[in-house]
Amino acid sequence: MERGCIIPLQAVYDHAETQVNFLQPVLKLREKVRDGAKITKRYDTARTPYRRLLETNVPDLDARIRLDQHSAGIHPVRLKLAIEIAQKALSDRAVREGSVMSQRMTLEKI
Repeated sequence: MERGCIIPLQAVYDHAETQVNFLQPVLKLREKVRDGAKITKRYDTARTPYRRLLETNVPDLDARIRLDQHSAGIHPVRLKLAIEIAQKALSDRAVREGSVMSQRMTLEKI
């Protein structure tokens, strides 16, 4: 497979990974208690995977510094625009003139 095909998809993945790990808080299930048919779930405070990782002692000092620098350099609006640009590049590459997909898109506009 030619290298040019992979680059737009990889760009989408790279930007999406940054968004998910540094900007999207996640609720983690802390406890699930069953009382007959009733199930009660308790969740931890919503935090990003990046914040959860920093709360542990797993990353060494060098890794923490790199993560902090990466986090500080993230601009949410620019990241969103970069994701949209990468998705558009991927879409443009996927839909070629005369392809079945472009014909379907043309029919949908009618």
